[in-house]
Amino acid sequence: MSKEEDNHKLEAVKELIFGQNMKEYDSKFAKLESLITKRHEDQKKSLSDSYQKLKDLIQQQNKELISRINKLEKLLDAKSVELNQSKTDKATLAQLLHEIADKLNA
Repeated sequence: MSKEEDNHKLEAVKELIFGQNMKEYDSKFAKLESLITKRHEDQKKSLSDSYQKLKDLIQQQNKELISRINKLEKLLDAKSVELNQSKTDKATLAQLLHEIADKLNA
């Protein structure tokens, strides 16, 4: 007996035993499988959309952070120049006072 004949006989026995119920189960399983596949695809799309939104948000936040850092660097540079000028002015004043003291002592 060939394998194909065995399968055919097995299908005939299953049909006799389970009859219409088996066809209903097959139909229900096919519907269930279709529903699961659709929901899986919907979830994949939703996840992909969420990933892209999150990625865009992170890029936007990164740009804003870089902008703030640049502004703070400029402010820090300006304050540093101001402080250096203040120290230079003190040094110049000290030198002038020293020269005056030398002239007074002379």
